[in-house]
Amino acid sequence: MMAVSVQTKTTCFFDQRCRCKTSNKTYVEVDCSHSNLKKIPYLPRNVSSVDLSYNNIHNIPEQHFKDNDILTEINLSRNRLHSLNKEMFYGLNSVFKLKMNNNNITKTTKDAFLYLRTLSYLDVKMNRISWSNHNVTFSPSLLTLKIDYNASHENLPEMPNLQTLDVSGSSGQCDIHRETGYV
Repeated sequence: MMAVSVQTKTTCFFDQRCRCKTSNKTYVEVDCSHSNLKKIPYLPRNVSSVDLSYNNIHNIPEQHFKDNDILTEINLSRNRLHSLNKEMFYGLNSVFKLKMNNNNITKTTKDAFLYLRTLSYLDVKMNRISWSNHNVTFSPSLLTLKIDYNASHENLPEMPNLQTLDVSGSSGQCDIHRETGYV
């Protein structure tokens, strides 16, 4: 006899526009995608992942995630974010995957990703970020960085453990000499 575990999404008690799935008896995966949200909802401490994609979120309030220290994945793609600073990510001590592609991000502070010490996957493609304005600092744990279709890829910092850098853009080709100075 084989036991089958069925996980279903139900309406979240903390926000009726979101769907929750209990991944085990402790952690909850939250799906608030396509919910016409203008603000990020309050998330209980036991949320392990949240999908906020395809909404109308314009900003991340400073220290909004301060109590979400077990949150490991955040999807904020296809919103209307326009700037990033470090206080937006305060408290996110366990996040390893962050997707913010297809927004309107034009401004980042040098230390925007400072609190994301465990970040290994960052997708900020299809924004208008100019990396040449300052030397942004990424976590040494960063393995994948997707930054194609942004204003500039110049002056990227050293990323000793990076395994995948997507700067392909519309042509599908990368001019590695221009990006690194090496052939």
